Amino acid sequence: MASGVKVGKDVEKQFDEMKLGHTSSFILMGINNGAIEVMKNAKKGEEGTSYEEFVADLPQDDCRYAVYDLGYTLKDGREQEKLVFIAWCPDTAHVKKKMIYASSKDALVKKLKGVSQQLIQASDYSDLEYKSVVEKVSMSK
Repeated sequence: MASGVKVGKDVEKQFDEMKLGHTSSFILMGINNGAIEVMKNAKKGEEGTSYEEFVADLPQDDCRYAVYDLGYTLKDGREQEKLVFIAWCPDTAHVKKKMIYASSKDALVKKLKGVSQQLIQASDYSDLEYKSVVEKVSMSK
């Protein structure tokens, strides 16, 4: 079911800058006035922002979409980087908001060409533990 929420032009632009120019470690997005937008009042993760800092920027009681430039090391020692899409809908967020975010996610992911095949759905901070996210992402193709 599609929600009718549109993806703002700024989202694709900032994602492309992140992907091609490595201008930031993460982008936080939210739904505002019927459109998915880059959060203006949120920190844009400057290159080198740690994963822990990124997780700390997620609101406790509100939903967000995020793309994080995840760097990690494989068991054989090779360094990897993947752009990871995260849908953050904490258990404490309003049910209606969680439903809108869930039904709008696919439209956003289609616009973000180059994100990892493995999407992360998180409803609790434990779902975002670094080791767990790396494991999920490293198994995707």
